[in-house]
Amino acid sequence: MKQDLIEDLKSELGGKFEDVIVGLMMPPEKYLCKQLHKAMDGMGTDEDTLIEILAPQSNEEVKKIVDCYEEMYSRPLAEHLCSETDGSFRRLLTMIIVGARDPQ
Repeated sequence: MKQDLIEDLKSELGGKFEDVIVGLMMPPEKYLCKQLHKAMDGMGTDEDTLIEILAPQSNEEVKKIVDCYEEMYSRPLAEHLCSETDGSFRRLLTMIIVGARDPQ
């Protein structure tokens, strides 16, 4: 019988501690995609979370997140961001996810 460690952890843990432990078990880009999706899900958008996740990433890391997001949610990250943001903030996020910044 094959056991799933993440499912076992979920059954034994709860709350924020469960969230942290399960998050640590995922590949980083997958965890970040889940958090991006959560920040844009439902009423309102958690703009602080979007910046906290996307701004510090290199262009290469953002590319991995963009690819992973589309694979996980069957929707381009750019499309989802554009539907949830507007104005200068939307332009900033778009520049980040298309790799338009200087890769210092």
